[in-house]
Amino acid sequence: MGKGRRPKKPPAVTIPSKQHEAPRRASRVPDESASSARICWRFNLADTEGPWAITPEVWAGLREHLKWFETMTMHELFDNGEEPGKDYSLQRGFPNGEASRRWERLGLDDQDRVSRLRHGGPIRIYGLRVGNVFHVLWWDPNHEIWPSRSRWSNGRWTRG
Repeated sequence: MGKGRRPKKPPAVTIPSKQHEAPRRASRVPDESASSARICWRFNLADTEGPWAITPEVWAGLREHLKWFETMTMHELFDNGEEPGKDYSLQRGFPNGEASRRWERLGLDDQDRVSRLRHGGPIRIYGLRVGNVFHVLWWDPNHEIWPSRSRWSNGRWTRG
């Protein structure tokens, strides 16, 4: 090569487009854009032995309720007053003494609140809520853990 001459550049390579690629159909599996504000479930804390245990017999009914809740955002579940989701402070414990004792036996007494979901009638699902993750703990089909008429009065829980 002589002085001042530049080397020739190789010709640009063109990659052919994928003209025959089939269009993608929408997935039934929600991605992060659809899931970030929706409730998700964890079962590592599920009580399998107490009076409100998550047992194989309970699972089918519980699953149907959970599927219904999955259609909702956390805002829809917990920011509409009391239904369908509600958080309870545990500053005074549970109104049901058995629930307080079970909570301690499960090693959860370091938690200061419990959350519950209601899907019509007396059925309640209790657990711990962290962000949009609900750690399912108890199945309460008879509304025994936190009865509606429970009130804190004179330093103790009463049913009115």
